[in-house]
Parts: sequence; C-alpha cells; structure tokens
Amino acid sequence: MFHCKSNFLLGAVFAFGLGAQSSAMAQEAFEWRSLNGVPAQMSSGQTLRLNVDGWRHVKQIRLSAYGIGGEALFEVRANGETKGTVHVPSQDPDYIVTIAESVREIEFVHVSGARIQVQSVQALASTRSGDDSGHPGFFDDRDLASELSHAAIEASTKLFPFSTEAEKQTYLVPVRMAGGRAYAISQSRNDTSTRVRESLDALLLQMKFASPFIEQSLRNDAAFDAAVEFLSVKERLEAALE
Repeated sequence: MFHCKSNFLLGAVFAFGLGAQSSAMAQEAFEWRSLNGVPAQMSSGQTLRLNVDGWRHVKQIRLSAYGIGGEALFEVRANGETKGTVHVPSQDPDYIVTIAESVREIEFVHVSGARIQVQSVQALASTRSGDDSGHPGFFDDRDLASELSHAAIEASTKLFPFSTEAEKQTYLVPVRMAGGRAYAISQSRNDTSTRVRESLDALLLQMKFASPFIEQSLRNDAAFDAAVEFLSVKERLEAALE
C-alpha cells in the first residue's frame, strides 16, 4: 500500500518571450510518459535514478514493483525530497505517487527488506520541457541563498490573487514550496553547501516552468508589478548559480 534596474528588468521581460502567448489563461499540456531504465532491481542501500528527458513538470508517477521473495520498503524522491514511501509485497501491484513539481529525474531509494523489482514507471508529465543540465557544485553564500529563496516565496505569493486555482497549483505553489525548502536548508548549518545549491537549482526549475503564466501576467496591468518582481528574482537566482 502507499503511505503516503530598468534595462535589466526589460531584458528579463523579453527573455521570457513577451509576445509568445495570447490566451487569457495559461494552459499546460500533460501526457503519460514511460520512463527508460526499467525493468530494474534494487538491493539494500541502492538508488535507482530515472530521468524524465530534460526537465519537466511531473504531476504524479505510476509504478509497478514487487519484493523478490518477500516484502520491501523504498522511498520515491524528487529534487532531493521524499515524495512517498512505498511498501511492496511479493506481488506486482501498481502505485501512484504525487510529485507536483518540475524535475530532471525521479529517484527510488531502497530502505529495507527484500530485493525489489521495479517493473515499469510512467510519469504524468508536461509535454513542454527544458534541456539545461543543472548547476552542480557548491553554494557557500548562505545569506544570499536565504535572501533569494525568501524573495521567491514572496514573489510567487503576490501573484496568487491574479491566478486561477489551476494556475496557482501548477505554477506558483511549486515555487513557494521549493523556496521554503531552499530557505530552510540555507538556514540550517547541518546541510552541506552542495545541498544548498541543489535546493536553489530545484527552485530555479520551478520558476522557469512558470514562464507561460508570467508572460500572461505581464499583460495584466494589475499583476504587472508582481510579475516583474518574480522575473527579477528568477534572473538574480540564475545569475547566482552560474
């Protein structure tokens, strides 16, 4: 079972493609995609990583797995965060795990029990994707990390009144959640500078995916200032990670 600066800002506006969209509401297409790399097996302590072909927003995954000769437990992770813990019997049932953010890969981490056979994994993912490879390495400026992540939380929250419920859940809530995680990690002295950078990179992914909604908001007089603030934070974050 599942337990589950004017020239700078003007450049940012055009970088998002101001003339690309004309619809009154940002639309996003999703489809079920089979992930490569399975069938595969995992033993105790092993991690299985499946990429989603660039980066995409993944609503949920559907997987088929079982324990070989007994029961087992594994975690499903995305952007370093545990999205669900799956207990598999020695049969072959299907499981649904909610992801609800933009990711480059899905991880399955064996926790305990028998060897696990992962038969298949499908992701309900956006048809739109990005192809950047991320920003590996370290990020030692924890004050800047805290400032940027907090600014992302505020910028996304200010856009809530100008969004439909679907737009809020698809584009803005993932930014606020990733910003919250990045802020908490940057404030913690127990997390490494690598973990800080990973959390900021995950935040940047969510902000990039929100581009159709931001483009639309730039055409809305009432939402314009909030949209420009969002763009400013996104550009500062991207520059800090370069």
